Amino acid sequence: LFTVSCAGEVTDNRDTTGFGLHCSGCENYFHNNCNDHPINVKLYDALKDSPSYVRTFCSNCNNAMNDVASKLKRIDRKVSSVTTKVEEYSDKVGNVKSYSAAVAGGKPHINKAANQLVKQLSAQNKAVK
Repeated sequence: LFTVSCAGEVTDNRDTTGFGLHCSGCENYFHNNCNDHPINVKLYDALKDSPSYVRTFCSNCNNAMNDVASKLKRIDRKVSSVTTKVEEYSDKVGNVKSYSAAVAGGKPHINKAANQLVKQLSAQNKAVK
């Protein structure tokens, strides 16, 4: 017997409260009928004998897991955006370095300006990373 948030006892009996489920998130037990999406007896019996990688979650933990998944998706989109910008700046730095090398021959004032531009783009590139 275990106590849950509804303060009722959770048993393996299939009475009016429904059978008990273990939450893999908070490690508490909850009544199937207290869950937002109760499962049927056939699925319950399959879960009891399932491998350890099959998880069940109470409503609170399920909502928290969904929030985490949404945040991870947003972070992934931001990382992709930053990666794209870094690649763009790297291409620009490469172009400026090529130009700088091409004009380095007898034009020191152009070479100096190109080197300054390379330094600025490199600093922006590091700031984006």
